[in-house]
Amino acid sequence: HGGFFLYHFVILFFGCFPATAFFLQTIFKKEKDFFLFYDFKKWMTILFWVVLILFTLVKTKIVHYSSLCYFPLSFLAAVSIHNIITHKWQLTRWMKTILVVSGIPFVLAPFAAAYFGSNTDQLKPLLRKDIFVMENLQAQIHWSGWEFLPGLLLLAVIIVSIIYFRKQQNLKAAYLLFGGTAIFIQLTLFFLIGRIEGYSQRANIEFWKSHANEDCYFTSYHYKTYTHYFYGQVKPQSNKNYKSEDWLLTGDLDKPVYISCRANNKLELELKLPDAKLLYSSNGFYFYKREAVLK
Repeated sequence: HGGFFLYHFVILFFGCFPATAFFLQTIFKKEKDFFLFYDFKKWMTILFWVVLILFTLVKTKIVHYSSLCYFPLSFLAAVSIHNIITHKWQLTRWMKTILVVSGIPFVLAPFAAAYFGSNTDQLKPLLRKDIFVMENLQAQIHWSGWEFLPGLLLLAVIIVSIIYFRKQQNLKAAYLLFGGTAIFIQLTLFFLIGRIEGYSQRANIEFWKSHANEDCYFTSYHYKTYTHYFYGQVKPQSNKNYKSEDWLLTGDLDKPVYISCRANNKLELELKLPDAKLLYSSNGFYFYKREAVLK
């Protein structure tokens, strides 16, 4: 789970839209504006920078490593919003710029998803080196053509809220900006997430579900996933070896084990595990079964 050095700076800048611009205003404001909660503001600032710096130095880069920053960032953004609503502060030009820049990816994403979802052939030349992704794109997913609507809504929300801020209708602008963002998230879940999941892991999930009631083991080959624990309804086993991937793949089993493998590791699995029987493949996933040896 590697990533570039400033990974978490980028994640927080875009991922905490639209709070980012308001947070930065509070960070750079002079302390005299915080006489009512000077100490708490200081602790929130310390918490933010300790978490961000720590996980910037850590080489492993995963989104949730910096998630503790969400709390101080949101609080400090709320300070800015409160002062703007009460007309103590202003939404400055640089804040409007940050608001637009941090929102652009979320505006464009639904348009891109709607277009490429209906035209997957245009993605294939760019992804032809990745066998797994190429087979993912074979999934039969229905795209209505209206999946761009969340992006259109968010674009309107950003534009109109900035207009309201310019007119000093700050409370209305804040409600529109953050309420509109919440609606955007729900529309994105409705229009896009299910369809994207159809490409990325639905075949895998359906496989685990189909064997959830069997007395068996589950594992994956050369990729990490938690899907089998949930959708396969995995429960503690009497044989403690069930936690060992090596035993599940090569050991003498007392129950059959079902194995999920991605397309790019298929040949390697078949060479290393000659007793694994291929059941079927679907959208980039290959599913195998090793039979029990011990009776």
